[in-house]
Formats: sequence, C-alpha cells, structure tokens
Amino acid sequence: GLDAEDGQVVWTTPIPALQFGSWTTPALDPEERIVLLASGSSLLALRTSDGSQAWRHDFNGLLVNASPLVLRDIPGQHRVYMTDYGGFGGPTSLSCINLSPRHPTLNPFDPGQLLWSVPTGSSNGASPAALSGVVYVTSSGLDAGGAGEIRAFDAGATSPPTPLWIFTNPRTEGFFGGLCVREQNGNAFVFAASYAFDGGLDSSNLVKVNARTGGLVWSVNANRTASIPVVLDDGRIALATGLQGFGSVPTVQLFRDDGASAVRLWGTAES
Repeated sequence: GLDAEDGQVVWTTPIPALQFGSWTTPALDPEERIVLLASGSSLLALRTSDGSQAWRHDFNGLLVNASPLVLRDIPGQHRVYMTDYGGFGGPTSLSCINLSPRHPTLNPFDPGQLLWSVPTGSSNGASPAALSGVVYVTSSGLDAGGAGEIRAFDAGATSPPTPLWIFTNPRTEGFFGGLCVREQNGNAFVFAASYAFDGGLDSSNLVKVNARTGGLVWSVNANRTASIPVVLDDGRIALATGLQGFGSVPTVQLFRDDGASAVRLWGTAES
C-alpha cells in the first residue's frame, strides 16, 4: 500500500505466488475499507489501513489473469464476483462472495462467505463486468467447439442462478479476456473481442451484444486479443491487440460504431 500523496510505502503484506504469469488488478471497497486481490488459488481481502488480512476465500482452481469485480449497488449488500481457471479447456466458474457485515435484516451472510458458484464454460482471464444488477462473463469456448460465449447472471441472486442468456460467438473463436458493458441512448450493450491462434490482422472479431437479450448487434473483423475493449465517450471503440509473430503484430485498432454495424477506422500497425 502506497501513500497517494508522495508514493511512500505504507505497508507490505505477503501474498500467494502468482501462477502462469498471471496478471490481475486489485479491486477496492472503500466503504468496507478492504482491497481485494486474486493470487494463486485465493481471493484475499486486505485492510486498507495496514494490509492485514480481513478474510480469505480459497478456490478449488487457480485464479489466472482475471480481476475481481466489486458491486456496491445495494447498501449493506456489497458483493465481489470472481472467475477461476480450470486449466486450458477445463471447467471454470463464476463465484459471488459477500463483502458486507452480517445484518439481521439486510444481510444474513458473513464477510468472505460464498453465496454461490456457477459454471461458465472454460475461461481464462475472464474478468466480469456488471450493469443494472446483471453480471456478465466470457468464456473461451475450448470446451464448446471453439466458439467463445458470453453469459449474463442476476447479480443479486443469493443462490446459484441460471444464466439469463448465453451468447455464442458467430465466429468460431474464443474470448480469452474480459468484456465491457456500456449504456447508449437508453439501451445497454456488451463489447468483447476474441483471440484466434492463427491468421493475420483480421483473424478474430469484436462483437457488440444486446446486454438485455444477448442478441448480436454486430461483429467486425479484428486482430487477435485478450484485452478488454474500451468504449470512448463518442461511441468509438479502442482495442489493444496482437503479438509479435504467428501472423500477428502488436497494434491498437479503432472502430466506429454505426449502430447496426461497425467499421475499423485504423490500426497503428496497418498501412
């Protein structure tokens, strides 16, 4: 923990070793005064004051490349959502864990208590996103013929929910990263981009999906990526993509959303 004013280290605390070169960002619940970190096979809740452990939840699988999502929409019922990693093509799940103190009427759960865990299809780096009481998560499709999927769940459920809908990528490529959900003109949409294991700068795709129904709005060719699309205030979408070699190259691509279709405007590595 660093002092935001001068960058001095205020506290340090040991954490389980990261696995498979995992990258994950902490999430903060300022009201409960904890920071949440996924490392190894554990989700740690550390007190922001001194880094001491408030609680710890151990998963059956590892936590790889995915970050926890904190929702504070309902007072006294804060929750964190986390996906695990069951191996390349193995079973994975989305879990909901309580953050708030137990309350006789508002919240019958203890901090760190698991409310539910549901299968989501094989995934890797599937950081969840949420909007208006719904939590969304991607899958790689490695257990489903290679076509990635997006699932929507009731974020307020207190027992294992069934998906509100499941979207399957029309292109047989998987989602190996998180997603973005945005409101636009009174509607809500999910944006996600896929990763192909071969091909050039058009080998994968970026999709826009109706967040309420799971219906495809549009799909446009994109370079392979495991990153999260960034929807700009003017509706354009920026996407960090690519790797050096294997028919690809690192590039940032920018897309214009025309409503029912999309166009790639440019890429930093494209002529």
